[in-house]
Amino acid sequence: MFNLIEYNSLRFNLEFSIDRSKDVGRIKIFGWICCRADIFKLVVYLDQAVFYAPVGFPRPDVFKAINPDRRYPFMNSYFCGVDSTFNFPAESLSNASGLTCRASMSDKRDMIFADVPFEFDSNDEASLHA
Repeated sequence: MFNLIEYNSLRFNLEFSIDRSKDVGRIKIFGWICCRADIFKLVVYLDQAVFYAPVGFPRPDVFKAINPDRRYPFMNSYFCGVDSTFNFPAESLSNASGLTCRASMSDKRDMIFADVPFEFDSNDEASLHA
């Protein structure tokens, strides 16, 4: 889990979980991301694989907590929720060592905001390193 971070007015709190079984790998992302610019998706890279997580679920709790001074536009701080799960072949994780997350803005700019290294233990449990 990543704690609250501010970087160029980008704030987020995201939880990542990575699971794998014999045949299927799964990445789950839950939380929120907010910026002054309109963010319309997260782009998550796992080596050569690319996954797109939409941003826009209502998060009134986030709006109330981070935007009392109206620093962020209402739509960006209220509809900032993320809840996505991606499935992929388990062998994709065999050489992978991390995720890279980008925020895609509506003005076509992207911003890398997180590199999430991880490793699997002998029980196939992923340990994320922040």
